[in-house]
Amino acid sequence: MRKEIEGALKRLEIEGKETRKRTARNILVIAILATIFYLIPYFYPQLILLLVVEAFIGIIGGFYVGFYAISALYQPLSLRFHAFRRIARAIQTLEKSTEPIAYEEAYRCLKHGHKILTTMELGSLEWYSKINETLDRFLDNLESIVLPAVASSSIKIEHLEEIALALYGVNLSEIEEVNRVLESEASYKASKPPPRKTEIFARKLRESTIGKLLYSLGLGYGFVLVLCVIYVFATQQDFMIFARENPEIVVLGGLGISGMAFWKTKP
Repeated sequence: MRKEIEGALKRLEIEGKETRKRTARNILVIAILATIFYLIPYFYPQLILLLVVEAFIGIIGGFYVGFYAISALYQPLSLRFHAFRRIARAIQTLEKSTEPIAYEEAYRCLKHGHKILTTMELGSLEWYSKINETLDRFLDNLESIVLPAVASSSIKIEHLEEIALALYGVNLSEIEEVNRVLESEASYKASKPPPRKTEIFARKLRESTIGKLLYSLGLGYGFVLVLCVIYVFATQQDFMIFARENPEIVVLGGLGISGMAFWKTKP
């Protein structure tokens, strides 16, 4: 494996660990501050105004945990780097063995990496507008040329290395060069499998307005319910009684957060 790829993998590993540590530390700080500002008014009633600070910490901290912290702990790196690591794993697999089972494992890694790339919100990336056409060709070549080449055990490791480095740096010239090499290689035969009906339906639903609306409603009301459960647990209340006595919190809170989530999905 090229030294550039090995160095990039080490940097990503370090970056992932640092992101997890930083996120866990932030969650701990938010929990400690929320607990302190919640308990102080019980011991010092004259400081009842601190409950306003508690509410502020709860709202901001809740948004942080719900929209970023949980995903950062599970997957601290961006999807692009996650896909890069899958391709690097395929390279490592083929360097260790050239048996058919090794190519099967490399195919699974590349298939996963391709799936990650195709589900990325490409329109939100700053560089996407500049290399839209080139990147589309890159993704198409990855599916129609590279995956069949791996499946037929005819892929060249140096080409996988070039793909990984181009993906890691998102360099327009490198991606164009990868496209040129893949499309001109005589031993590669392009063959794009037809998409499954379930995949077509899921993609259309995800891209449709109703799909985005359903996703936003699920995210908004799920987030509010989690906050309510945490609150009633901390205050030792019954959740059903709390929900009946405070329906506006659940209904209006869920609608508000769902609206913000839906607004963020708009291009």
